[in-house]
Amino acid sequence: MTYNSDQFSRIALIARTHDAKQGQKQDYKQSRMLQHIEQLYQLLLTKGKTVFFDQQTAEHMHFAAHASMPASDLASRVDIGMVFGGDGRLLEMAPCFAEAGTPLLGINYGRLGFLADISADSLQPVMDVLAGRYFLEQRLLIEVKVQRGSQTLAGGIALNDVVLHATISKMIEFELYINQKFVYSQRSDGIIVATPTGSTAYALSAGGPIIQPDLDVLTLVPNSAHTLTSRPIVIQADSEIKIRVGHPPYPIVSCDGQTKIRAKRDDLILISKYPSQCVLVHPHDYDFYATCRTKLDWGKKLGTS
Repeated sequence: MTYNSDQFSRIALIARTHDAKQGQKQDYKQSRMLQHIEQLYQLLLTKGKTVFFDQQTAEHMHFAAHASMPASDLASRVDIGMVFGGDGRLLEMAPCFAEAGTPLLGINYGRLGFLADISADSLQPVMDVLAGRYFLEQRLLIEVKVQRGSQTLAGGIALNDVVLHATISKMIEFELYINQKFVYSQRSDGIIVATPTGSTAYALSAGGPIIQPDLDVLTLVPNSAHTLTSRPIVIQADSEIKIRVGHPPYPIVSCDGQTKIRAKRDDLILISKYPSQCVLVHPHDYDFYATCRTKLDWGKKLGTS
């Protein structure tokens, strides 16, 4: 899906930065990233764009970034968010940008970069996007709520996954229900409820399948279950998932590795599809399977070098 070159006139620049105030030195990657952001900023100004920074990024720039605010406030004020760093920073931004319906573009300065899929080697792909050569893709999110009796204790929203896991090297116990139907009780290190986006993240390392990103499904992946017959289950994304916590040790519930909620005996963990979707901006020649070949070191076509 493409638009004209005037589609993105207000642009947010958001980076994953170390806090020098806490004694963390800027490494080479971060210094290079900040230089690229400054170059892009100057280039955007020459093209008549209005540029905003999140406060964390603005503090690390070598100039006064007047239009800065908390990252969560940027989503409703801009036409696109450009996130510099790894997938983690983009995961942080996904819920608020999805709520505002504002797309996100990831420039990869991390390791894998399944979400931040534009290489940091050149700013040209970013300029191609601004010239109208890009592809938009919607990714579903999931929401989790932890209930204790009639009270909802806490919740969160995830683009990759919701994970139930122990804090010590002991198995946790829980019951799984899908659409009010009992599926199984399990003792394991935990369970991962992953979106198609999250199928190439933690769920993959736990033995889950790779899911094409545009499929409307969720994957439930047991993590080191105490039975040889426990396997991943793929379900419709509109399904209602309920997990009842059993005997101690009690688990922690996390959303994309960020929001962490401590659960107790008989707590209900409710997971469902979130109404808003995250819109990702890709280069015009984006190919999910090409990304898999690159990131997962899959083989090339026979007869190619």
